[in-house]
Amino acid sequence: DETSPDVLRQVFLETLIDVLIADDDDNNLSNGTPHSDAILAAFAMHGISLASLIHLAPQPLADQDTTLTEYPVTLEADYGGPLGSISASSMQLHFSTDGRTFQTSPFMRLHDSIYQAMIPKAAAGTIVSYYVSAWLLNDSSHGVIRSPATEPMKFTVGFQRGYFDDCETDRNWSLRVKSDHATTGLWVRVVPLGTYNVQNHYVQQDTDHTPNGTMCYVTGNLNDPNIDADDVDGGATTLTTNAIDLSAMNAPVLRYWYYYSNDQGDFPGEPVWETQISGDDTTWKDVQLTNQSTTGWTSDILRVSDFVTPSSHVRLRFIASN
Repeated sequence: DETSPDVLRQVFLETLIDVLIADDDDNNLSNGTPHSDAILAAFAMHGISLASLIHLAPQPLADQDTTLTEYPVTLEADYGGPLGSISASSMQLHFSTDGRTFQTSPFMRLHDSIYQAMIPKAAAGTIVSYYVSAWLLNDSSHGVIRSPATEPMKFTVGFQRGYFDDCETDRNWSLRVKSDHATTGLWVRVVPLGTYNVQNHYVQQDTDHTPNGTMCYVTGNLNDPNIDADDVDGGATTLTTNAIDLSAMNAPVLRYWYYYSNDQGDFPGEPVWETQISGDDTTWKDVQLTNQSTTGWTSDILRVSDFVTPSSHVRLRFIASN
């Protein structure tokens, strides 16, 4: 039988805890065990760490106008492990205004498991990226936990919305290009049906992202919760937006929400998710190329002029493949 990588990670973690319990000599794991340092180091060599039991939930920040002098980021942080605790000094907010160089700001405790750190004021026209990190007290070598684990969260400063598509209406997005060879898991605009390996641990989400919305584009939507029932097989499947007129906009950015899973199935971690942009319907440039799964719906923001000249024919396309 095929075993989910998430299930395997949980099994290995439970094994680590069982070994620590067996090594304990005073019925009190909180003060360590005689050989806990060596045990933790041995498991860490295989990517298994109690740090994975750290839970970090940073609050998403909405797009900002130019009135605030700084942007508070609220964080819920806790730890459910049997040994150790979160290092308070390790809790850091990482932020960037250019998408490349990240600065840090420390978190201050507000109450219980709620913390807050500040991002300084950014100029109008800025895309701010941020994520948080922490590790266990006296155990930083065994794993730094980052949230979000892959792409940073983002918000804009000083922008106004000029275009919006919640996919509730069919705007004639293209569901295929000539080079596509996928035989199953083809793009469709539907009310999504969830798939999962473990009950309620969704691989394909069962909800649209838009508040009060129902429709979105998904790769396959067979009424079967098995992850192999209508996944992408046989090649690529390409979804292309309608033409978006950005010709009269000043320094436009585009935000899209997506989810992507490739850590299940026969070749976990190998398939690639690709986002491209075009300003002339002919030349396409890569915006995103990743093999990292998301945890549910995730957004990305791009500055159009970093890739193409804003025009009346800007399109995005999203390519999933096996």
